[in-house]
Amino acid sequence: MLNAVRERARRSFYNHQRDTGANVSQALAIAYAALKEEERDLKLETQKLDQKIHDYETLLKLVDGDSGGYRQIVQDWLEVKQGTDECLKDLRRLGWTGD
Repeated sequence: MLNAVRERARRSFYNHQRDTGANVSQALAIAYAALKEEERDLKLETQKLDQKIHDYETLLKLVDGDSGGYRQIVQDWLEVKQGTDECLKDLRRLGWTGD
């Protein structure tokens, strides 16, 4: 079965190559160019995300300094969210359907 699939793919590739006049090196060059463009886009996206993270960290330091204020609110909210999720898991385990 695997041999038949491989042979079919090989024939399809080489028939396409013969029909279009393309060759393997052209196909590889096109694929390489597409990957390089994707790499460039991903690097730009990473830089933008890194800048956003830096901006958020700076904002947190401006709002509450090293402790207190906003940071405490976020930590409290996370604890409440985790507790709520645990309670919902326990209720589901006990047969609660959410009605």
